[in-house]
Amino acid sequence: FFRKLEEKVRESWVLPEAVARNAGKLMVEVRIVIEKDGRVSDTRIEKGSGNVYFDESVRRAIRKASPLPVPPERLRGGEDYYEVGFRFHGAGGEG
Repeated sequence: FFRKLEEKVRESWVLPEAVARNAGKLMVEVRIVIEKDGRVSDTRIEKGSGNVYFDESVRRAIRKASPLPVPPERLRGGEDYYEVGFRFHGAGGEG
């Protein structure tokens, strides 16, 4: 599930050209809420990268990728939604 989620968001991510040069040093922590239909209902920047364009590009990617893979019932624990945190690194890693 997590790999599919990661791939879907990564495919939608377009790094702004103005940021691309320094992106390797940037990292943003994001928390998203995924409804049981895969729709993203909330995106919060928990720790910004210090570059508003980079942070916004990650938010856009999440919106664009929605609906995301539906969280399995065992992860939701009976809830109608699932909250998950992500780290996006400009160098290409995340988790």
